[in-house]
Amino acid sequence: MPELGCVPDAFAYSTVLKSLCDNSMSQRGLDLLHMMAKEGGGCSPNVVAYSTVIHGFFKEGETGKACNLFHEMMQQGVEPNVWTYSSIIDALCKARAMDKAELVLEKMVNKGVQPNNVTYNCMIHGYSTSGQLKEAAKMFREMTSQGLIPDNFTCSSLMTYLCKHGRSKEAAEFFDATTAKGHGDVISNLLLHFASWVCQ
Repeated sequence: MPELGCVPDAFAYSTVLKSLCDNSMSQRGLDLLHMMAKEGGGCSPNVVAYSTVIHGFFKEGETGKACNLFHEMMQQGVEPNVWTYSSIIDALCKARAMDKAELVLEKMVNKGVQPNNVTYNCMIHGYSTSGQLKEAAKMFREMTSQGLIPDNFTCSSLMTYLCKHGRSKEAAEFFDATTAKGHGDVISNLLLHFASWVCQ
């Protein structure tokens, strides 16, 4: 593009960044990100560009590089969005560092960034795989209190936990609750089942 006198815009850079990170070449993505910052010209890295490379590093297990880039992003005055925070929370949950994931979630909310289904699903899945049903239930209640509707991933995480811990009866009840008609009925039924399981 530069050889033909065509200056790449943010969309062109983001497309190449995503391709590099999808193909486990996040370091090259970071080099391109720094090239964007150096060239300037109204095409400085934005939150999408940073988040793409951060997610790529986490996916490749390069946690240190991802965290360093996150701090660099903040220093450059680029505010993280829900996708950025969710990538960090997902990586921490997969590492079963639930205390740290909780802190990032708290920081996210304090910054005025509203968690979405992906964010809560990461937390619920993390707590479920760590055997912390009460904490998973807390996240579930918080999720629904924000008006978010549990999806298949949410329900699958919880049913998997119940089945692995010999609670197949509750898993079956949970499944029945998720197939109730109407979102209001689903949430009411799931909360009712959760309250009874956690109190057992």
